Amino acid sequence: MKKTAIIAILICWNVGFSQIVRSKIDTTRIQIGERITLTLEATVEKNDKVLFPQIKDTLGNTLEIISQKITKSVDKTKNTFTQTIVFTSFEKGEHGLEPMVIRIADNEYVTNSYTIQVEEPNLPDDAKMHPIKDIYKDPKSVLEQLLTPFVLLIAGIVLFLALFIVIVFYVLKSKRKHKNKPIHLPIDVVARKKIDDLYAKELMQKGEVKKHYSELVSILKEYIGKRYAFSTEELLSSDIMLFIQNKKWMTTKDVNHLQTLFNAADLAKFAKSKPSLHASEEHKILAQELIEDTKPMIAIQEINGSQAHNSPNLVRR
Repeated sequence: MKKTAIIAILICWNVGFSQIVRSKIDTTRIQIGERITLTLEATVEKNDKVLFPQIKDTLGNTLEIISQKITKSVDKTKNTFTQTIVFTSFEKGEHGLEPMVIRIADNEYVTNSYTIQVEEPNLPDDAKMHPIKDIYKDPKSVLEQLLTPFVLLIAGIVLFLALFIVIVFYVLKSKRKHKNKPIHLPIDVVARKKIDDLYAKELMQKGEVKKHYSELVSILKEYIGKRYAFSTEELLSSDIMLFIQNKKWMTTKDVNHLQTLFNAADLAKFAKSKPSLHASEEHKILAQELIEDTKPMIAIQEINGSQAHNSPNLVRR
């Protein structure tokens, strides 16, 4: 009789636990770098407080956190809190995901444990790296071939004098009207200067690879956001790539350049990859080519002095 009562109590406790706290995972087998979503859910009374586990950068030693958030839904009698954790791993093998503790009021509830199997990507046997192609150069037109150096020299002198007069006139006029007006450089010039300043820090030579690529990706995200007029601060690299590909704002070559740079940064940040100095210089060239190919034209200012936006449809300078 006592044994039956104990079993009944345990069954009731387990049923109550399953109704209060639940955990689920979308998969336990991935290839290196793929994402896994872990969901922790707690359904409680209106006045109960829920404390989810505090997670920083990793789950254990080998599972890297990509993002996490907590949401709340309310019905007539109960509240449901959900913690969603997205993570990945860059190390092959089995990785244990330990149980987590969720505090509800004065009670503690332990979630399930999981074993994550991480496998190497399935690459073709003949997969190999392809060399970077040279920049395409447009062939000269008939007019360009007919123009002699002498004519070009005379035209250049006239153009220089005219431009000099216009600049002097504009500068003198601007000084009188806008003495304290800040100078706004084109976004592509600003981005290239920031990249040059980044490489001048020689972070790669100092072994600060993760910081170097984090700053490089931040510069590119800032430039892309200003160039195509959308916010990139809270977007992941993969979301930016998908958005750009759907809008078809870039050529296939520039999309590939951007994907290469984002991949290198992700490997440096999450997989602790350490590219060579030569590879870093190639990434600089890719970034500069991307900016050069996508830079906007200089917008003509309106009569009231306001500057036009960098529309994706403007022709490059």
